[in-house]
Amino acid sequence: MDIKKLKEENEKLRKKLEENRLALLNIIEDLRESEHRFRTIFENATVGIYRTTPDGRILMANPFLVKLLGYKSEEELKKRNLNDKKYYHPSYSRSKFIEEIEKNGYFHGVSAWRRRDGSIIYVRESAIAIRDENGKTMYYDGVVEDITQLKNLEENLRKAKEEWEAAFDSITDLIMVLSPDYTILEINPATLKALGMKREAVIGKKCYEIFHGINKPARGCPMEKLLLTKKSQTETMDMLGGVYLVSVSPVKGEQIQKIVHYAKDITELKKAMDALEESEEKYRSLVEKSPDAIVVHRNGRILYINPAGIKLIGARNENEVIGKPIMKFIHPDYQETVKKRIKEILEGKHVPVTEGKFLRLDGKVIYGEVIGVKTVYEGKPAIQSIIRDVTQRKEIEKALKESEKRFRIFFENAPEYFYMISPEGKILDINKSALKTLGYKKEELIGKPIFSIYAPSSQEKAKKIFQRWKRGGKIRNEELKIITKSGKERTVLLSVDAVKDDKGNIIHSISIQRDITEIKEMEEKLKEAWDKYRLIFEETPDGVFVFDETGKLLDVNKVLCQSLGYKKDEVIGKNIKDFVLKKYYPQFKERVKLLKKGKKISKPAIYEIKDKHGKRHFIEVRTTP
Repeated sequence: MDIKKLKEENEKLRKKLEENRLALLNIIEDLRESEHRFRTIFENATVGIYRTTPDGRILMANPFLVKLLGYKSEEELKKRNLNDKKYYHPSYSRSKFIEEIEKNGYFHGVSAWRRRDGSIIYVRESAIAIRDENGKTMYYDGVVEDITQLKNLEENLRKAKEEWEAAFDSITDLIMVLSPDYTILEINPATLKALGMKREAVIGKKCYEIFHGINKPARGCPMEKLLLTKKSQTETMDMLGGVYLVSVSPVKGEQIQKIVHYAKDITELKKAMDALEESEEKYRSLVEKSPDAIVVHRNGRILYINPAGIKLIGARNENEVIGKPIMKFIHPDYQETVKKRIKEILEGKHVPVTEGKFLRLDGKVIYGEVIGVKTVYEGKPAIQSIIRDVTQRKEIEKALKESEKRFRIFFENAPEYFYMISPEGKILDINKSALKTLGYKKEELIGKPIFSIYAPSSQEKAKKIFQRWKRGGKIRNEELKIITKSGKERTVLLSVDAVKDDKGNIIHSISIQRDITEIKEMEEKLKEAWDKYRLIFEETPDGVFVFDETGKLLDVNKVLCQSLGYKKDEVIGKNIKDFVLKKYYPQFKERVKLLKKGKKISKPAIYEIKDKHGKRHFIEVRTTP
């Protein structure tokens, strides 16, 4: 065999292997880049991406899908069994999804899923089946887009269309849709009934031909003005044997393509209005009995005022008001506003209800809600103003504000610790005394849990008290320990009331802590002193007894009891004279008088007493208050 040829073949083979190695490296690098791109898209996509198995397991889910379904993490979502019916709207079947994707190799459609909180979302789902070399499905890869808002919009549009069509067909007034050339495009049943015609005989015809029997627009037709101004128009027209209020409105776009023609039969209304105009007495009766003040004025002078108005301004009769300047009864603070409103009313502008200040004849300020309209009085234009007295309401509001101000001053400056706590246990407000003792600034505590100011030993009790307050709304004198910023504990008595809305729901608490730290310390010192006193009282070798000004024994020590042969309960409550011989009792009473006067008795007394067995003993007694 030729060695040279073998070397050449070997070199070719080496180069080929090197080329294959480099190609493989390039493929690996491309796969890495592709994986990186996929992962970037997977993590940041604004659509849901998943990989699931036919048996309902979730292998992969991107962050968007996790969030869309209301879960906190992918791991939590993976616990969901997709083949469980509870995760879908009853109208959606997972089995149909599997049937279609297994049959076609893909699925594209709308699905209704249930989120973690139970709410339903609609998604546009596209998925493909990934199969092995034997054609067995390994998993499904899919993409979902949240179309809940779109579905809701479609549903709302559908309902709106149905409602509009139902309204269009049910309205008893005459409604048509016209083209700009007066052609009837649509017409409601009420109009057909009024015409006595069928729909097919009307659609496509000119409205003036059908309604007026002429070959051109009727005189005064509002359509002509609309086509010139491109704005809605309203006119009163005689047609179909009656009087109609005809309104036409363009369906707006770049060009007017359709016009809604609305006609209301006002024949009877017109007759009623004519009758009303002829009967001013009916109107006057209504005005005279109105509980609100009604004033008619022109050119700044009062022309008419009803009884309620006379009473409102404190006049005796209308003669004290008629002809007077309207501004005489308007508070100076409100006069410019009134002038502006009068001008706008006369210009035909809508003027809303407002609140104003007025003056009574006695100079007292009153408040009223006012509405003004343009009217005709005695054949000439005028303004009619209706005033509702709200003085009492304003006074109540003012009193409430003053009460709130006083409460705020009291809240901030009270020596006790004041808090406002939300039903969730958050600090809404805290006064200066509490902040000073706790050592915090207000902004450090607002919004923080109230339990953060309690010492560890009182945390559990504070939480139980809080729950009691939420149930009952009132707490009284609960002893707790609070802890300052520096770590020092203080003892407080907590009392809590609830501020509620008109439905009885708690808005916040008014919590008061009375600091009893010094009192508790004093009690402890008193207890220690008392314990020391009792020790001396009981253990002294001499007999000791305590009595009141009447001689009633209040306490005796055990040495005296042993000396007399009595038990303590046999002695307590008895009088000293039960033991001291009668001849010594005046001396005892005299010493008591001296003690009551505040005098000190240094000289001891000698009494003769008898014990339980009648035996007599002489004792030396020193007395001190």
